[in-house]
Amino acid sequence: MTVSKKGVHPQGLKIVCFIGLIILGLLGNYYRAKLFLGVDFIFGSVAALLAARFYGPLWGGIAGAAIGSYTWVLWSHPYAMIIFTVEAALVGWVRQRHRQSLLLLDGLYWLVVGSLLVALFYGALLQVGVLQVQLILLKQALNGVCNALIASGILGIFSFLGQRFPQKFQSVRWPLRDVLNDILVAFVLLPIMLLFTLDANRMLVDLERSVRTDLQLASAPIIEQIRNWQRQIWETATDFSQLKAESLTEAQLITALEQNVLIDGLWVLDSKLRFLTQATNNPDVSLSLQSLSQLELRESQPNQLQSWRIVAIPKDKTGDEHQLWLVRPLTQGLESTGFLIAHLRFDRFIDALTSPVKIYDQAVGAVLVNENQQVMGSVNPAYEPQDGFNLSQPKTWVRQLGTRSAEFYQVLTNDPARPPMVRARQSTYWFASVLPGDLGWHLWISFPAQPHMDDLQVAYNQRFGIVMLVVYGSMLAAYWVSKALVKPLQILAKITTDLPDRVNDQQDVDWPQSPVQEFDQLSTNGQLMAESLRERFLEIHQANEQLEQRVAERTEDLEATLSQLKQTQTQLVQTEKMSSLGGLVAGVAHEINNPINFIAGNLTHAEEYVQSLLKAMSLFDTFYPDPEPTLREALEELELDFLVEDLPKTFQSMQLGARRVQDIVQSLRTFSRIDRAELQTFDLHEGIDSTLIILQNRLKGRSDRLAIEVIKQYGPLPLVECYGGHLNQVFMNLLVNAIDAIDLRDAGRTLADMRQNPSRIEITTATLNQQLVIVRFRDNGPGMPPEVRDQIFEPFFTTKPTGKGTGLGLSISYQVIVEQHGGALTCQSSPDWGTEFYIELPIRGSSKPQNTIHPGPRSTATV
Repeated sequence: MTVSKKGVHPQGLKIVCFIGLIILGLLGNYYRAKLFLGVDFIFGSVAALLAARFYGPLWGGIAGAAIGSYTWVLWSHPYAMIIFTVEAALVGWVRQRHRQSLLLLDGLYWLVVGSLLVALFYGALLQVGVLQVQLILLKQALNGVCNALIASGILGIFSFLGQRFPQKFQSVRWPLRDVLNDILVAFVLLPIMLLFTLDANRMLVDLERSVRTDLQLASAPIIEQIRNWQRQIWETATDFSQLKAESLTEAQLITALEQNVLIDGLWVLDSKLRFLTQATNNPDVSLSLQSLSQLELRESQPNQLQSWRIVAIPKDKTGDEHQLWLVRPLTQGLESTGFLIAHLRFDRFIDALTSPVKIYDQAVGAVLVNENQQVMGSVNPAYEPQDGFNLSQPKTWVRQLGTRSAEFYQVLTNDPARPPMVRARQSTYWFASVLPGDLGWHLWISFPAQPHMDDLQVAYNQRFGIVMLVVYGSMLAAYWVSKALVKPLQILAKITTDLPDRVNDQQDVDWPQSPVQEFDQLSTNGQLMAESLRERFLEIHQANEQLEQRVAERTEDLEATLSQLKQTQTQLVQTEKMSSLGGLVAGVAHEINNPINFIAGNLTHAEEYVQSLLKAMSLFDTFYPDPEPTLREALEELELDFLVEDLPKTFQSMQLGARRVQDIVQSLRTFSRIDRAELQTFDLHEGIDSTLIILQNRLKGRSDRLAIEVIKQYGPLPLVECYGGHLNQVFMNLLVNAIDAIDLRDAGRTLADMRQNPSRIEITTATLNQQLVIVRFRDNGPGMPPEVRDQIFEPFFTTKPTGKGTGLGLSISYQVIVEQHGGALTCQSSPDWGTEFYIELPIRGSSKPQNTIHPGPRSTATV
């Protein structure tokens, strides 16, 4: 089985190799080795074990079932297939977990599981005899061990190919312990199997020779009795053979019957087949014309019947009793004068077939067959007189024994469901002897093979048992010998695997001792290598200590530099951001301020001018109450009354709008106070309000969200010395984060839910003591889990989507409050409560952080 160098089969190659193993397994079962009678070795399990080794126990079991299906074809039962399937799956499963030798695991399988399955299937279900079950068990166990040994040898070939041709084959793991174990078992198993096979065949040959001798001895008395029976009949027939048929009298016939008890009737016929004389001792015996036709006597054939013959015919067409007839031509010179026909006693003929010799205290069966292969007489119930004789019967097959003649046979049943040894035990031996005389008759002697096969099976079982004891003893001895030889190598391999770590950790190493010189030399070399490593590690440790010292010094410098760079970077980002924002806001405020001041200043004059015009119109209406029709129509089209009433309101609205724009511009100017680098007094409320004005557009309601309610709970605060523009940026960051969190929460709420539980931001200020003021920003948004809350002040940490947050807002706010102003910035948040940022600021400017206690969640009333 080839394996790619990369160690991974393409899926198609895997399937092809798996199917190839199944085909090889089927061929191994088809071309089975016939060792001796009833014992065949099949080799399909070799491929099944290899499939379990390479593909795992599940696919090994599938391969075992597919390969073992051929045994169903051989023996017409599925039990062998089940045993072989369980063998491949169970051996593969145990090996996958314990990495033991295939030979050892297969031997354990047959010792524990296989023996139980054989006893169950063959003994309980197939009702096979005890001797046969023992033989099947021992044969299958030895067959399985041989197959496991062959599979291990194939793995060794793969291992050799992987080492010899690494570009084409992947090296298969074959541990030294398995190598030694397999070689030691093979040294014992192969010779003893060869000797056992030769001895078993010798025992079979001796058995067949003994059976043939016994059948020859059993047939000798029968042949002698038949010879005497023929001689007595011949003497009686010869006394009349030279006489004319017309000269024979009834008295002569009666005298002959009295002298020969084997004959109970005589008839004399002339050449024309006419009855001349007769005499009988049995009134039930008669010779009719029908009997003559059965004796094949024809008037036209007298000259062709020059010798005597014995014919067996039924008494009648439906009767079971048979009759034996002697036909003897009566001749004078070369002329036939007639026929002498004698009726022979069938019971005396059957008595002649009974042998006084017995084999294993059992009488043999005898069948007398004439030259036409018809049964003349039989003491075998399978054959009746006048039947055609043929050893080959339905569902049987004939095995010819010996090479010198064709007179010794074994007839076996052809039932594949029975094991071969069982069929051999149920077989029959047949021996044929040619009877003396010119009749061409044969005597067939039969005897059941069961007694001989029982003796043979007992001998086979004894030798099989000895072989299995030797094999399992060799496996046990090989296991302990290989373990004793390999154990020092395993210990040495384990030590050398982590030897550098052991030497580096100054651990003591217990080097193994072995009686094998080469292993002991390896241990000595390992000790020398450990000493060399210890010296090298000592030098490395010294160099590492010096290097670590230098690295530590350099690391401290780099960390200090990096810290300064981070602070500088944050400050630059903050300065640039505030500078850009302040410049933008200041520019916008400046551009808007001039036009709005012009508009606000002119609105007063415009209102005075309009009032003067309205007063003039009132006087005109007083002095000219009835103007000309044309003027009246023009005044009506202008809706002068409405203009007089609405124009003052319009001017008031314009003045309110102008003042609103002026307030916004003032807020922008307040928010953008970044042009001073020194501390200045600052009104925190003014900074917060200016930030809220800038964020007014985000606070107001939309189509999908109600307005966010801002609750101001301002306490009396003194002016604080601080960097006002930087604090405004902190307020902006905190309020923007609160608005973003509320928007995120409200995106999943309905308007009704918003009305019932409105979104709000609470801003609380108070004087904590004579040195500190506090500012709290609390929202009822979704809140933050602890793992997020603990990281919010880290630079570049953000939970907002990409492009919507930089992760610098809270980090810069923390730097502004803590580092620039010496205050404190803390956060309290939970998913069911919301988020609150707590700011502590010194009233008098400070460059050092103040040690303060961070408060927990509190309500507005506790401030």
